[in-house]
Amino acid sequence: MNKVKSGTIVLLLTLSLYFLIMSESLSTTVIGPLIPAFINDFGLNVSQGGLVTLFQGIGGMAGVIIGYFLTSKFARQNLIITLYALYCITYMVMSFSGVYILMLILFFVVAGSTRMMEISLNAYVSDLNPTRRGLTINLLHGFFGIGALAGPLLSAAFISAGTQWHFVFRLLSICCAVFLLFFIVMQKTSSITDMPVSKDEPISVFILMKKPEVLKFCFLQMLFAGLAFGVSAWLPTYMINEFDIQSVVTGLPVAAFWIGVIVFRVGYSLFAGRFATRRIFVFFALCAGVIFAVAVFINHPIVYIISFVLIGFLCSPIVPLSIAELVSRYPKNAGTVSALIFFFLAAGQMLLPWLIGIVADHVNFYAVVVLLAIIPFAIALLSSRLPKGKEPLH
Repeated sequence: MNKVKSGTIVLLLTLSLYFLIMSESLSTTVIGPLIPAFINDFGLNVSQGGLVTLFQGIGGMAGVIIGYFLTSKFARQNLIITLYALYCITYMVMSFSGVYILMLILFFVVAGSTRMMEISLNAYVSDLNPTRRGLTINLLHGFFGIGALAGPLLSAAFISAGTQWHFVFRLLSICCAVFLLFFIVMQKTSSITDMPVSKDEPISVFILMKKPEVLKFCFLQMLFAGLAFGVSAWLPTYMINEFDIQSVVTGLPVAAFWIGVIVFRVGYSLFAGRFATRRIFVFFALCAGVIFAVAVFINHPIVYIISFVLIGFLCSPIVPLSIAELVSRYPKNAGTVSALIFFFLAAGQMLLPWLIGIVADHVNFYAVVVLLAIIPFAIALLSSRLPKGKEPLH
């Protein structure tokens, strides 16, 4: 087959990467609503069922660390193919598993391969589109959000239809394999199948972390993760306790938050090239903080739902634009930058919601939403200390 190098091929190759991350995030978020089925089928108590998320968390952290070293040693496209094939195989094996301990080990493998893939996907999209990093990485994260939002909806449909979780995992494995095949075909028809491996040494991560601007961007990821996953973890519980409403309604603000995230990331082309990253972060975060504070003051379920569409929209640039900004500053360290971002995201996801939960135990749940409302202001304050020297990202 003749290899063709053109803008169309790069576009299709990038689109195939978007489909990979969308299917990966969808298959990850499908799992949560299926945990009660695991508990029933394996005869577990609730705490034993919760081991799924523990093994996913440990696997994710391990995946970030291992992924950093792999991206500096192997070509990104080969890593993506290998890891995604492992991902598909693991889901297929899980669909036939009848032993819970084996399931936990497989969840660990899935989470680890997921984080390694995300690092490679972000770095590869950046490599493919060096003049449009901001736009293409935002779209990558937008497709991630679409999959993450669709996962629980598909789970609800499967559960309502009485579908067994074994069949769901089997179906996910087959669908992910189709997307992988599309990526392989696009890769083979392009003239960029042999993109060179980064020559960065593993120690470069420590050199990067000594740079103040890198640390500032990294701590912004912790704050965003604390906000996003703090809202997901605690706002539904707060609404049940505060307003005594149906549990199905309590998830609407969380869904609204992620809808806002998706809308910004897919519609980023409206902002691309017009404003510097620092200005976007500061202005958007301040607006999000004000909206959140007003919602907390009014303290009404409908206000929370409407507000969180806007808050999700305004806070969504943090991750993709941080990656794009750092890669534009350190283009030879794209894998390292992605690994750092995802490591601090994972750290924020693990630490901040837990710390906020301690506040709920010792004070009350209203203090939880007040603390969550402070996070956007903290993002704005830290963003104001970012360097001013870079041009707007396209």
